[in-house]
Amino acid sequence: MQVEDILFRNQLDIANAAEKIQEIIQAISNGIQWNRQTKTQLDLINADHLIQATEPGEVLLRVKFTKDASIDNVVEWSEWSDAWLEIARGISMATGGTPEDVRIIGASRGSFVLDLVSVAGFAKAVSYILKEVLDRVQQLVEIKKAFEEVRGLKIENNKAALELEQAIAEHKEKSIIEVTEKSVAKITEDVEMNGEDVSVLKRAIKRLFEFFDKGGEVDVRVPEPEITLDENGEEITGDGEVERAELASLVEDIRRLENQIKKIGYDPSD
Repeated sequence: MQVEDILFRNQLDIANAAEKIQEIIQAISNGIQWNRQTKTQLDLINADHLIQATEPGEVLLRVKFTKDASIDNVVEWSEWSDAWLEIARGISMATGGTPEDVRIIGASRGSFVLDLVSVAGFAKAVSYILKEVLDRVQQLVEIKKAFEEVRGLKIENNKAALELEQAIAEHKEKSIIEVTEKSVAKITEDVEMNGEDVSVLKRAIKRLFEFFDKGGEVDVRVPEPEITLDENGEEITGDGEVERAELASLVEDIRRLENQIKKIGYDPSD
C-alpha cells in the first residue's frame, strides 16, 4: 500500500516516486542486515554457552548442513547421518577413540546445525582434513575462473571449454586422492593401524571431503587454555595445552583460507 500511496500522492512524479521507493528498499535492506547481524550474534552466544557445557579435554564442533549438503527431508537426513557415522567411526578409531565419544549436545533449525563435542584428537584430525580440502579448493577456483572466461568468449569451437571442464573433474578426483593419502599419513603418524582400520579411515576422509565439497561446514571452537601452576607458581605446559595450541594453529589456517576463498567469490554449489 505504501508504494501505491507514493505513486498516487505524487501523481506519477517519476523522479520523486523513485526516490521514495529507493528509501523503502534501503529501509528493507537495513532491516535484513540487522536481522542477519543479530542472528550471528545469537549464534555466537549460543556457541559460547555450549562451550561452557563441554567436559575438560573436549572440543565443540558446529556442523552446518548448508548449500548442496543441506537437509530438507528425512531421506537426506538418513544419508548424512550414515555419512557422519562413517566419519565419526573412521576418525575416532584412528585417534584412539570410538564413535560414541563424539556426542551430540545440541541442534538448530533453519540451516540445519548439529553441535558435537569430541576429544581434541578427533577435532584436530577433522581440522587437518578441512585445511587440506581448502588448499585444493583454492586451486580449483583458478581452474573454474579460467573455465568461465573461456565460456564467456562464446567460441564456436568449444574444445577449450570441454578440456577445462574435464580438468575440473580430474582436479577433483586428484584432490580426493591427495587429501586422503596426506590425511591418513598425518593422522596415523603416531598410531599403528591394520589394513582394515586404514580402509575405514580412508572412507571417513572421503565422506568428509564430500561434505565440504557440497558446501557443508565444520566450525571448530578452540577451548580456552587450562593454566596449571607448579609449586613455585610457574605455568606448566602439559600435553593437553600442546594439543590445544596445535588445534588453534590449524583453525587459524582454516580461517585464513576461508577468507581468501570468500574474497574470490567461490560457491561450492556452482
